Amino acid sequence: MNEKRPTLFANYAKPLSQANALPLKDHPQLQCIVDILSRQQRHHIFLTNCPAKKIQLAFMASLQQRLITAPAPTALQNAQIIYFDTTRFDLPSEELPDIERDFRALCTEIRAKDQQIIFIINQIKPLVSHDNKTPLSYLGKLLKSVITEPQWRFIILAPDEPKPTSPYLAEFFTFIAFMDPTQAEKIALLKSARTQLEEFHQVTLVDEIFPAAFEMANHYLPHSDYFDTAFELLDSAAARANANTDHTTEQKPIVTNNHLASILANWTHLPLVHLQNAPFQIAKFVETLHQRIFGHDAAIQAIGSLLQTAGLKLRAKSGPHCSFLFAGPACVGKAALAEAIADYLFGHKNALLRVNFTRLHTSLNQLTIVTENYPLDLLTAVARKPYAILLLENIDQCSPDLIEDIKTILAYGYALDSEQKKVNFQHTIVIMTTTIGTDCIVNLTDAAPEKNKTLDILQLVFNESVRDIALHPLQQFSIPELRDEITSALAAHFSYDFLQYSHTIPFVSLDYASLEKIMYAKIKTLTKRLFTQFNIELTYAPEVIRFLAQEALWQRSTIKSLDNWLEQHLYCYITHEILAQAERKDHSNQLLIQLNETGQSIRCEFIISNETALYNL
Repeated sequence: MNEKRPTLFANYAKPLSQANALPLKDHPQLQCIVDILSRQQRHHIFLTNCPAKKIQLAFMASLQQRLITAPAPTALQNAQIIYFDTTRFDLPSEELPDIERDFRALCTEIRAKDQQIIFIINQIKPLVSHDNKTPLSYLGKLLKSVITEPQWRFIILAPDEPKPTSPYLAEFFTFIAFMDPTQAEKIALLKSARTQLEEFHQVTLVDEIFPAAFEMANHYLPHSDYFDTAFELLDSAAARANANTDHTTEQKPIVTNNHLASILANWTHLPLVHLQNAPFQIAKFVETLHQRIFGHDAAIQAIGSLLQTAGLKLRAKSGPHCSFLFAGPACVGKAALAEAIADYLFGHKNALLRVNFTRLHTSLNQLTIVTENYPLDLLTAVARKPYAILLLENIDQCSPDLIEDIKTILAYGYALDSEQKKVNFQHTIVIMTTTIGTDCIVNLTDAAPEKNKTLDILQLVFNESVRDIALHPLQQFSIPELRDEITSALAAHFSYDFLQYSHTIPFVSLDYASLEKIMYAKIKTLTKRLFTQFNIELTYAPEVIRFLAQEALWQRSTIKSLDNWLEQHLYCYITHEILAQAERKDHSNQLLIQLNETGQSIRCEFIISNETALYNL
């Protein structure tokens, strides 16, 4: 004997749990829904802005509970609720006759019982499709055939869909914007899953863990449906707590905030200490960045103070976490500082989303970045990684339309993608760079004593008179004073209302002492790279650092990229010597960099070990 085939509605109609009904039993729109469903005419409902599926199910379960426990209007007495999950509906086209057979059987049953039916679907597509060739559209055709029958009531749940303009739907449906449950109701709904999660994972979930999961999902994953994410976060944290426990004991592990934070750290790639709500430590920030960035101590201190204030959230704001406009000459370290901030705050280089503008860019949707070795449009990158540094280089190259788009981000903390969906920037730090105002800063720098390129090799070797030539006149100016100097130049290019949404940080030209530190850091990095890649031990004479710093100082007005400049003045000599050694088939791995006899250029050569020891004395 053949087994009875389960019907379409047995397979795809989700049962509504009464346990889920309790958190939303007092939702203010329940009575409104009952009133509309009870009408003689236009008693179907189109519910817009519906949130996560779990909230949809809880709301409909609350409606079902209301009809059972409270006095119901005559039109809804003994009503049967069917929640049909169209997102799971996947049948081959050849089963269309089975769909119609099951639907006709349901209609016959309803008529026989003289019963009302409230039919709920979670998307509008079945009722607006016209092809009737796919199972979902064919089901929609059948549903439309009973839309005027008095026993049928329809509720369409539309999470992201705008209000349809169809006259057909307007004739039969009442449109209502769903009122999002309160935070307390959502947390109560999370708690309703406690027994289910505890039994599955064999853990203990204390009351405090539910609001913590909700807050973490809302705070760190704002681009997602954070209620569903909060549930997944609890589920994952419970699994991790179970995995990290001693199963030889009978005591069940307790899920803690550390479990939640460790899961989020994996999801977001944020440092665990960041997720544990450690306060921003400005002293540590300044000390760490001083070790990487030279010549901009005042700028680093000012940025640290602003980040500290932003972290305390002392004022209500809807823009990004913090916004900066780095204004100053080219090749002074604006992008390097942005990279250092990203590394300090988020602990990995991929937290820097970098866009270099050209005049060809006219809209946000044209902007792309290279992240994790593949190109990605900017808005998608921010949606996936909202906790990041967004570096917008050469912002003065933007078109007026693009400037307006960026101003919207700075003012309101979001942008609209190509599908008109919001991308949240409220947890992003936006750093813009510009060379506007450079002339003002350079003019101040040129007030230094006349620079004279007459140093000979002995001065470089003994470090005589070098620093006197490079006296830095801008050390006497504070950040506010420098900002006042360049404000008029910035306002001539950007509007005042654009500038008010970011903190302007002036960058001074690099002085000799800073360039010397930078050259030392560059050669230190080069030394590690040569040893790792080629097993070459690099040694340099001390005057090489001073020579490179002095050359960079004299040529700073023409240098656009310090790395490109070093390519011409240092790296090319090393490359040439390595290739020449390969042809000679030498076996020395000791490479020495020094100045030539006149002290006017770099010379490098492979030498024996005892010669290297002399230079290390």
